[in-house]
Amino acid sequence: RFIFVEHVAAPHGTTTRKWQRRLRGFWRCICDGCTLDRETWTVIEEAGFATCEIEHFEAEDAPLVKPHIAGIGMKSQ
Repeated sequence: RFIFVEHVAAPHGTTTRKWQRRLRGFWRCICDGCTLDRETWTVIEEAGFATCEIEHFEAEDAPLVKPHIAGIGMKSQ
């Protein structure tokens, strides 16, 4: 079982996404390689889990990392 909560890229064309892209390099330097505009849900969906539930939501009070996902990936038994 893989349980996750992760900040992710904002939707394309949004102001938040534009700022995530602009600050990507700086953010990676100060946050140990973290990528602001990574579409992590696509990697999880393609990881080969037997079942995968992903919920998109927004965290409060954190504009650049407001978009989040949470979920569970289950391997086959």
